[in-house]
Amino acid sequence: AIFYFYFISIIIGGVRALRPRHLTLNTAKDYYSILSSFITLLVGAIGLSLGYYYYRDKYKIERTIAAIERKRKRMDDLIQKIESYDATVDAFINGHFGYEREMGKLRNQMTRSFDIIEIMLTLNDTLLGLNDEDVKTIVRVNSFVEQNEIIMRGAFEDLSAGIPSSIRDDYVTLISDAKRVCYKNVC
Repeated sequence: AIFYFYFISIIIGGVRALRPRHLTLNTAKDYYSILSSFITLLVGAIGLSLGYYYYRDKYKIERTIAAIERKRKRMDDLIQKIESYDATVDAFINGHFGYEREMGKLRNQMTRSFDIIEIMLTLNDTLLGLNDEDVKTIVRVNSFVEQNEIIMRGAFEDLSAGIPSSIRDDYVTLISDAKRVCYKNVC
């Protein structure tokens, strides 16, 4: 409705402004008053429309930037959780435990720390935006650790001699791939 009145006023003012007659002092005053009102309405309408488009685009851009920042924060949190998981598994593989109870704590930490990662990956679409192949690459790390007989079920006496280097190499390859996937998806 407001634009309608602006539009009508602009048309009427424009038509009147285009027909200058023999001007006296009063008619010249009226003519320039109408011309001034016409220009004011025209500039006001342009200003309102530009302001509207500026606000609309600014709102879209701010929402996009906020979504990217949220995704980046969540991805940074995922990377930090994977780093923590890697540190725990690395401590286990390198035999940083002195007795059987400490070995059990490390196994429990490995299992528990990946639970949080799995929750984040379960909510992948809303939190991270990873594709299915990326999620599989990350989950492959935990599958390797959980299904490895030596790491998860090996006796303390057997592990005190050390874990075979082939297991260590396979784990390092898998965790490197998982980290690569995360860093690739950081915005």
